[in-house]
Amino acid sequence: MPSRKKAAGRETSLAGIMEGRDFLELWTGKMFLGEEFLTWLYLASESAGGTVRLPSGEAVELSFANSLRLSVGQGPAKRSIAITTPEEPADPDWDEAYTALVNRKKITRGTLRVRSEGREWRLSLPSDSISPQGVKLTAVKDAAESDSTGQAGLFLDRVGLLAELLDILEALFSSFLQIRLSPAWETEELPRLEKHIASRRRA
Repeated sequence: MPSRKKAAGRETSLAGIMEGRDFLELWTGKMFLGEEFLTWLYLASESAGGTVRLPSGEAVELSFANSLRLSVGQGPAKRSIAITTPEEPADPDWDEAYTALVNRKKITRGTLRVRSEGREWRLSLPSDSISPQGVKLTAVKDAAESDSTGQAGLFLDRVGLLAELLDILEALFSSFLQIRLSPAWETEELPRLEKHIASRRRA
């Protein structure tokens, strides 16, 4: 448990940040980062052949499945479009999505598949909260082993899988923020992603 001194320090720090500011204004003023994160994640995974490397060096397979929602504009002029593809093939044809990205639309929600070391998660990720929804987890144990450990063991396995997914998403967002807040965002990352968009549109 943190000491009273440390807790007081955090409260003082938070009070300094919030002084003279409206929380809702702070939150809504940064919501564009969620859209930029999802758009970056989509393009980064597509341009890297479906593999994204975490800050730890671990490689994670990541792909967007059969639905995307994109928006363009701000305030009352903001518009939204939905793009869906059949469940199969597993690698959907995202030509319509690339057309939207060329027109400066950003992703506001996507259905993701995440794979790491034989484990797989499927989830919906909205840009306004960047909190996974409708998560479907792969089983860690086979049927015989699950029978031997019982429901409690199976529940703990699922909790562990969910915690691992959250760690992966946090690491991906950390990677995005690191480059988004650096000069390399304008000089390297944006040109690289725009080049990828242009190559897909010509294909």
